This record gives sequence, C-alpha cells and structure tokens, in this order.
Amino acid sequence: MPSLAGLVPLAVPTADPAGLTRAASQGVAALVQPGRRYQGTGVMLLDLSPAARAQADLFAVAGDARAAARWAVLDRINARWGRGTLRTAREGFDRS
Repeated sequence: MPSLAGLVPLAVPTADPAGLTRAASQGVAALVQPGRRYQGTGVMLLDLSPAARAQADLFAVAGDARAAARWAVLDRINARWGRGTLRTAREGFDRS
C-alpha cells in the first residue's frame, strides 16, 4: 500500500493541544480519498524548539492566558490519573 504524506504549517509556534489537533485533522482530511482503504496513520511534529526561543508573529493575536491555564489543568490531571484520562473531543470517543 503506498504511503501518503501531508504537511500543515502553523502560522505561529504553539503548544496548544487544540490547535495541534486541529492541524492534524486538517492534514488527514486533505489526504483522505473516498473509496480508498487505510491501515493506519501517524503525526510527526517538525521544527520543535523550546518555547522561550519561539519567534512570535508581529501581526498575530497574542495567546489566550486562560486557554493556557485550561491546558495546564488538563496536563496535571493526565499526569496524575494517566495519559488520556482527559482528551479533546476531536480525538474521538472510541477507545478500542
């Protein structure tokens, strides 16, 4: 089975799980072809760097501090109760 690949560049650096999930979903949607069978998928993150070195976009709206606080809570809950205890709805509900 031939492999397919897509690239979804982000406008600004982010560690926001919702934004990363949205970008991954867009990438998959661009590759899916009706009637074609698929076996699996994966997501790779490229050009990762520490947040302190991220170069912001001069014209982009600044990040939402409340959103960052919500994701910090999600991370703490998952660290305490196990990976995947809380997830974004976009990840789906089937845990097969």
